[in-house]
Amino acid sequence: MRLAFPALIGSLLVAGTGCLGIFVDGTAGPPVPFDDFEPEVVPEPTMTFDPATVPAGGFLDVDVMLTDFDLSGAQEAFAVTSGDVAFHHINGPGELPETFSMRFHFGLLGSGTVTWGMVNMESLVFGDFEVLPRDAIEPLLPGLETAAGTLGAAPQAFEAWSLAVPASHYVMVQATSDEPAFESLLWLMEDDGVTVREESGGLLSAWLPDGMDGFLRLQDADFLQEVDYSVDLAVIEGSVAEPIAEVEPNDAPGQWQDLGILGAGLVTLSGVCDTAGHDKDDDPSGDLDVFTFELVEDARVALELAWESIDDLDAVLYVHGEDEDQLGFDSPQAVDTSMATLSRPENADLQLVGGVRYTLMVANWLGDPIAPWELTFNVYPSSFPE
Repeated sequence: MRLAFPALIGSLLVAGTGCLGIFVDGTAGPPVPFDDFEPEVVPEPTMTFDPATVPAGGFLDVDVMLTDFDLSGAQEAFAVTSGDVAFHHINGPGELPETFSMRFHFGLLGSGTVTWGMVNMESLVFGDFEVLPRDAIEPLLPGLETAAGTLGAAPQAFEAWSLAVPASHYVMVQATSDEPAFESLLWLMEDDGVTVREESGGLLSAWLPDGMDGFLRLQDADFLQEVDYSVDLAVIEGSVAEPIAEVEPNDAPGQWQDLGILGAGLVTLSGVCDTAGHDKDDDPSGDLDVFTFELVEDARVALELAWESIDDLDAVLYVHGEDEDQLGFDSPQAVDTSMATLSRPENADLQLVGGVRYTLMVANWLGDPIAPWELTFNVYPSSFPE
């Protein structure tokens, strides 16, 4: 039990008496024998879980009962085994007093007692889950309808497989069902069985430059149970195109450099912002490096603009119709300005449409002349190989 003494303005150990003298408003009171002092007893906070027994790999809502603990400003507290449980969010108050509904997921490889807790400015509280281990996790190999089955009953209404992907490959996964209400929730997980590397509610696609040995986890996003499913998996080697160098002049609409039609793979574009600056409307006023391109098909495209100088480079993506060529941050033709920030490098992860002519502008909003840059396009494959 933890003891808390009333706040004291000051205290004095009275010499030779072994007693504690109490100051009130700066005046010492008569010595009080320590044995007669009644400390204030502060209740120890407690945390209990319902359910407290959970399956390894489970992703579920848990009623957490907290007594004598203030959630205001509270943060997660970690014990030795807390790495096997991942807290997602608080759904809201539970049905019982002092109870809150919280969402967690538990490591695929976990078993036994797993401790999780919270801490605020005044106290620390922990509770224990008992994690039931899974049976051996089977590997998932590439192929159309590489796996099929039925999601089980709660709280274990999910499936998981081990997955090995070589370096410089894409992985594509899609889960389908004849059940109209089925909406897949796919997780690509690291080898710890806890960390979620990629998440998708439909087609999951990921670029793995270093490869991975991990796991794939599937459940219905709305926790449907007893649902039949099938899974398609493709592992596709990434192609790397020849680097493309900027060709000046490319500022004016008639000079914009055409990159052609891009298919799945990586393309690196490099250039130099010869001058820098912006006008009173904050639009770039220096050298504009402008390019056009199309995609073979609808695709996820990851972009990264990198540079080594201390300048502030930005990139903006547009779709210009006939007789339209307005650039700038506030252009009505701008479709993405997420790379016009103070970040370094600038990144965007977009879903773009095949057959549409896109315009990409790179500019040095603030800095010195002659700022080299490099922009990487990563066009993800969109369809499964036959």
